[in-house]
Amino acid sequence: ISEWHKLNKKCIGVTGSNGKSTVVNLIYGSLKSAGIETVLVGNIGKSPLDYLLEYEKGLLNFDLPVIELSSYQLESFTKNEYADISVITNISPNHLDHHNNSMEEYVGAKLNIVGPSSQVVTVLDDPGIQKYVLPKLTDFIGVSLEEIPKYLLEYIPDDSRQLKGQHNLYNIAVTLEVLRL
Repeated sequence: ISEWHKLNKKCIGVTGSNGKSTVVNLIYGSLKSAGIETVLVGNIGKSPLDYLLEYEKGLLNFDLPVIELSSYQLESFTKNEYADISVITNISPNHLDHHNNSMEEYVGAKLNIVGPSSQVVTVLDDPGIQKYVLPKLTDFIGVSLEEIPKYLLEYIPDDSRQLKGQHNLYNIAVTLEVLRL
């Protein structure tokens, strides 16, 4: 990600315990539909480094990469590596064996997606986000199904959605907030 920043490219990063792939696909598909040159990389699709090499060789052009990031990938991030728009979908005890059976270590890795100028989008209704993430953030955009903004309601009527279930309402709402940014 720091290499993309050197190229003055912004990026959208998505992490969380669940829903990452759905959210990156929704964001990517929406950006493509809007005519924005984008690539889908990270935990899904090709390696970000492959795209970066192709870009530097002039073989590929894109404006805004969408990156799916696991805790395994994020644990090695430095302070210069972060997403400009950082999405944290939810937090539950996943992969704790890799993180010394520590929720704090797991969440610490997830929070590496956030940098000094990141715009953060997260789900306010998620108990893991409430307990582990919100206390560590000072500025964020929260999505809550308890208080759905009016402009979101026109996009997510129950009877017309292909993605069913409350968890997908959160995925759609997060995606719409990212697109708004």
